Amino acid sequence: MIDIKETTMKKSLLLSVAVFCGIVAFGQQEFQPSQYLQNIYILNPAAAGLRDYTDVNLGFRQQWAGFNGAPQTYYITANSMLGKGSMGANKIFALRVSDPYISLDNKEMDVDSKGTAVNRRVRHAVGGSFMVDKYGAFRQTVGALTYTVHVPLNQKLNLSAGVKGSINNFLLDQSLIQTFSDNDKLVTSIANSGNNSSTRFDANFGLMLYSDKFYAGYSTGNLLQKSIEFGNVTLNSKFVLHQYLTAAYRFELSDNVGLTPSVLMKFADNAPMATDLTAKVDYQRRMWLGFSLRPKDAFVTFVGFRMLDFMSLGYSYDATLSNIRSVSGGSHEIVLNFMLGK
Repeated sequence: MIDIKETTMKKSLLLSVAVFCGIVAFGQQEFQPSQYLQNIYILNPAAAGLRDYTDVNLGFRQQWAGFNGAPQTYYITANSMLGKGSMGANKIFALRVSDPYISLDNKEMDVDSKGTAVNRRVRHAVGGSFMVDKYGAFRQTVGALTYTVHVPLNQKLNLSAGVKGSINNFLLDQSLIQTFSDNDKLVTSIANSGNNSSTRFDANFGLMLYSDKFYAGYSTGNLLQKSIEFGNVTLNSKFVLHQYLTAAYRFELSDNVGLTPSVLMKFADNAPMATDLTAKVDYQRRMWLGFSLRPKDAFVTFVGFRMLDFMSLGYSYDATLSNIRSVSGGSHEIVLNFMLGK
């Protein structure tokens, strides 16, 4: 898949608005974290409320370290089930999906084959996120809210559906732009408009089928596919539809060790499909080590551990496989997770 940031820098060391607009029309425009397995909510609004506590993640990603003007992304996400308790406490720490077994109250309660009390009511969840994405002369700020409903299908299988509404703001710092011509018409038009900011509303949705050991999901990005406008200047470019398919399953290799293979497939208009193949091993659900392969893009190594019962830390390093590796020291990402009310 073509990445708007990578393609812009491959074209030239000069960041120009014309190049950017061309990439927006044809390329990857969504932030793609390497540690999505630890926070699937960042890709799919249907993942809100999969835990029985308020799940908060703070993240920072430095892409192509050592490259001047390389992308930097800061974000925070939070989500929680509404009401008393959830559909279940999560015993599968590595996978971060719900276990349906829980004793809540005496209403709509059932008992499984082991005599464990279960609660199978429809549940609701909410979430939100805030992200700042900077690259070259551009800064994108995104604030979003989500609503999710969880429906039990049988004793262990659940279906969730989520919707997300977001406000996206693009800011162009013209002082950082170097153009091939002193009289670049597009730059001049934006300057004359007196507005270097573009704001749009967008909506996304997602679905997840999950149990205590696996999940499979579908989600979208840039559903409304709006054009970019700076003041009275409407560019001949728009945000294209992105679609994601995810799946993961956790195998218990022993009482202490678990293995979680996963796949993420990404589709964008006018771009080839991209795939992330990931495998993660965890020990006592407190420490983990994993690897991901994005063919022709990067090989990722990630590690993490729980520092306290309510806090964990993860780090990943992307070794670049594309031609940009000649001017980049790879990419770094760090994620701090808080499990509030656990």
